[in-house]
Order: sequence, then structure tokens, then C-alpha cells
Amino acid sequence: MLARLVLAAVATLLTLFACEGALRVGTGPLFPEGQPTFLPWMALDPVFGWRNIAGAPVGPIERSDGARLERRINRLGLRGEEITREKPAGTVRIVCLGDSVTFGVIQPDVPGESDRHTPTVSYVDELARLVEQRGPQNVQVINAGVVGYSSSHGLRQLALQVLDLDPDVVTFRFGVNDQYDSWAPARRAIEPRAFGRTLLYALHDWKLFRAGLSAYQRLPGLHPRADSVPWTDDERFRRNAERFVELTQQHGVHLLFMDFPVGALGRIDPAFGTEGAARTFHRRIFVNTRRLQRIAQEVAERNGVPIVYTAGPKAPRTAPLFNGIDYVHPTVEGASFIAERLYAELGALGWLSPPSPD
Repeated sequence: MLARLVLAAVATLLTLFACEGALRVGTGPLFPEGQPTFLPWMALDPVFGWRNIAGAPVGPIERSDGARLERRINRLGLRGEEITREKPAGTVRIVCLGDSVTFGVIQPDVPGESDRHTPTVSYVDELARLVEQRGPQNVQVINAGVVGYSSSHGLRQLALQVLDLDPDVVTFRFGVNDQYDSWAPARRAIEPRAFGRTLLYALHDWKLFRAGLSAYQRLPGLHPRADSVPWTDDERFRRNAERFVELTQQHGVHLLFMDFPVGALGRIDPAFGTEGAARTFHRRIFVNTRRLQRIAQEVAERNGVPIVYTAGPKAPRTAPLFNGIDYVHPTVEGASFIAERLYAELGALGWLSPPSPD
């Protein structure tokens, strides 16, 4: 009886390995993740919810110093120049995690076009400029931002992608998308607990596992309706922030929280509807963002994690820091200011230089 069970188990494993091998050989890199989203450089993904497509063009950007850069998604799925997975010796690696503000898009300040995202310079590009111009040498700034990501998506990205890059510093800038109603609750990327988490992290790159997860996400009746729940509620946001602390501490990585301010409402874009509706929407975002920022601050203070603040009395008044459509995405001046604050904080913490040998 035991011999039959062992034989059946071996046969099942061999069958699974054969199916996995056939899928890897016979399908493209996007199988079975799904079709691209409304942004041409992104595709749906059952593990991450959605992701950047390796090698996809993003478009040219112009930094605040006038330098014009051609941006693509590199082979690791990150916006920017090609990098090796292995960190070069003597290099300080700073990985910036976040949403569209980190990635670098803006909603044009043109009436009726508030649903269109245009690539632009990000604070990560500006931080790289400051490092290039002011030093120190051998500092590598990596943009791991993904449009639309919540803190849950960022946590999964940290665990499955970013820690493999052996970063010295990770920045956390999430909160705006967390509060929005989810257009696809099955893709909220909520981290499982206990055995489920172990299974997910062990099998996330198996195509059979991804196919099963994709099928589960598509089954009707198993998930909340679209727009009925936020991407991340307060309790989950707190848990995600704490997990960032746990994982970075386990791997000896410096963690820096960033605030995520919302600009003051000015001109109303007619694309948002009536002025009253627009102001109600903005008030909701402003209030929810402030609440989530308090949660992040509590987690940071309890765990000794520094926070860099990019709003308040130090913000310049010579140019608008946020675009005039959603008051969330920064202008070029805003991205430059965020980078200045981030560069100053990293320098004050001593995190721009490699650690001294013991």
C-alpha cells in the first residue's frame, strides 16, 4: 500500500514537472498573466496584480537640468537603465518603491484629459541627478515604482523582486492608491498568512501556480464586486507598513518612509464633473491620505524608522508642486523638491556611503 502511494506521488510530481516544463518552453513570458492594461508598458499579472513589461518603451523625459532621457522598462521590469541583479562591489543601492508618483507619470493639465497618463520626470530621476552631480560616487538609484500600486502590491514586490537586488536602502511611498475603491478586488495582492504566504513565495514564478491563481481570480462570486472595497483598508495598510519593517530588518536593509501629500485644490477640471463633486472627491482624498499618513508615522515611530517630509513650510512657493488635475502627481518642480528633501535626509542618515568594514 505504501509503495503504491509513493509511486502515485512520484508519478504526480513527474507529471507536474512535465507540464511546467511544457508551459515554460511553449508559452511566452506573459502567459498566463493576461492582456495589457490601459498603459502600454504594463500587463496584468496574477501574482503582482499587474506589472511593468520588460523591454517596453515608456517615452522620453526631461529632467529639471534640461537633460533629455529616453526611458524604458529594463529586463528586470524596472523603469530606467539596465542593471545587473547582482550588486556591483562597493555600490550603494537605493531602491525607491511606490506608485505612479514614484514611477513618473502625470495627468495633463488639460480639460477633459484627466484620465490620460503621460510619462514625465520622477523624483527618482531627480534624485539620481543629484547623486550624479553632487556625489558620492558608486550610488545606484533604482526606480521600482509601478502605476496604481498600493502598499499591498509594494509589499509583494519587496518580498519577491526587490530584496533579490540586495538593496542598501529601500524607500516606502504608498498611501494614495490604498484608499481608492478597487476596480479588481481579486488583484489586491493581499499577503496571505502562515502556510499560504510560504506557498505563494515559494511557487510565485511557477507557471502552473500562476495559471491556477489566474483562474481563481477570474472565478465569479468568490471576490467582492468591483469598486465595493478599497485596495487596502486601514488595518491592512498598517500591517503592510509593519511587514516592510520586518522584511528590511531581516535582510539588513535601511528603510525610509516618505510622506505622500495632496496639494490644495485650485481650478476645477470639467472632466471631473461639477465643481461640488470635484471638491467632495478632493476632500475625501485629502482626509483619507492624512489618516493613512498618521498610521505610517505611528509605525515609523514605534520601530525607529525615519520619515522624510516633502510638504510643509520648507516647500517652495515659486512654482506649483502638484499638477492642476488631481493635485497628487507632482510637477517637474515638485519632483525636484521631493528629490532635494530625500537626498538631504539620506545624507544626514549617512546612507549614501557604503558601511565601514568591521
